Amino acid sequence: MSPLSSLDRELLSVNDQNRISDIQRSVVSLLSESISSCPLCESTRHSEYETLEHYGIRLTYLVCGNCGLVYQSPRIPETRVPEFYESQYRHLYLGQAAPCEQELQVQRKRASHLVDFLVKNKCIPTYHLDIGCGSGALLQATHSRFNCRVVGIELDEAHRAYAIENGLQVYHSLEAWRSNEIGLVDLVSLSHVLEHLTDPVTYLIRIRKDILGRDGYLLVEVPNLYFHPSLELAHTFALSLTTLRNVLHKAGFELVHHKSHSVPRSRLLPLYITVIAWPGEDTMQYPIKKDRYSRHRRKLGRRLISIEASVRRLWAAARRRYTRALAKLPIRLKL
Repeated sequence: MSPLSSLDRELLSVNDQNRISDIQRSVVSLLSESISSCPLCESTRHSEYETLEHYGIRLTYLVCGNCGLVYQSPRIPETRVPEFYESQYRHLYLGQAAPCEQELQVQRKRASHLVDFLVKNKCIPTYHLDIGCGSGALLQATHSRFNCRVVGIELDEAHRAYAIENGLQVYHSLEAWRSNEIGLVDLVSLSHVLEHLTDPVTYLIRIRKDILGRDGYLLVEVPNLYFHPSLELAHTFALSLTTLRNVLHKAGFELVHHKSHSVPRSRLLPLYITVIAWPGEDTMQYPIKKDRYSRHRRKLGRRLISIEASVRRLWAAARRRYTRALAKLPIRLKL
C-alpha cells in the first residue's frame, strides 16, 4: 500500500491531521515486543540493519547473522495486531478507512498481473481463498478469468464491507470462514500480506495442513527488499527472494515459479517478487540458504531506483518543453 505523500498530508483537514497524530502516539505504545532470536532460524546472532522514521515513528530492523532474514524489533506483538489493522492501519497510510480510487486502481492492476501469472504457469483454480483481500479485486479477477468459487479474508471493516457490497463472500478471519465453510481450497493467495505477519512460518504451515488441498497452489507476492522501500511500520519482515524461499521451505512448501517485476508501477526495476509454491510433506528437509551481502544489494538497488526516478523526471520535463515549443509554432509549420 502506498503511504500518503507530504502533499497529501498538507491537503488533509486539521481534524484529520490531529486524528493521525493520535494514531501515531497510539502506535508507538504498540511497538513493545523485542525479538531476541531470528523468527526463521532461531539464531541469536544479529546486528542492526537499518534505523529509520516512518510517519514520525522510529523503527529498527535487525538482520540475522545466520540466515540473513531482515526483521523489525521492537514490533507490535501478535495479540495487538488486530487492533492495529482494524482501527489504525489504513487511517495512517491512506488518511481514511474506506477504499479510495487510487488504491482501487492499484489493486485492480495488481490483480490482473497476478491472474496472468497464474495462467502463464497453468495454475487454474476451482476454489480460491484470498487472505488479506482488501477491496476484493483479486477475487473478482480470478472469478472472471476462471469462473471459480472465491472467498476472502479481510480484517479491515470498511474494505470488507466494500467487497461484500460488490457481491463477494468475505470473512473477518480464518476462524469465521472455517465455521461457515467445509472442504479444502486449491488456491490460497497472500498478496502483500506475508511481510505483515508476526509468524509467517506457523501461518503457512496452518494453510498447508488445514486449508490447501494436496494438489493446490500457494500464490504469494511481497515487496523486494533490494529495490522497494520495504522498511515501514506495518512490515514485520523485509524479504528477498532468498529469504522468502527459506520461509516457504521451512513451512513445507516447494517454490516452483517466481518472478521479479515492477507491476503495477511503471518502473523498470524489480520492486516486487511473485511466487507460486506447492505443498510438500512434513518430512521434507530444506537447508536454509543465507542471504549474503544484503546491505550492499539494497544500497545498490535503492541507488538504481533513485537514478531511474531522476531520468524519468528529466524525460518528463523534456516532453513538457517540447509540447510548449510545438504549441508556439505557426499552424502551417505544424502541418
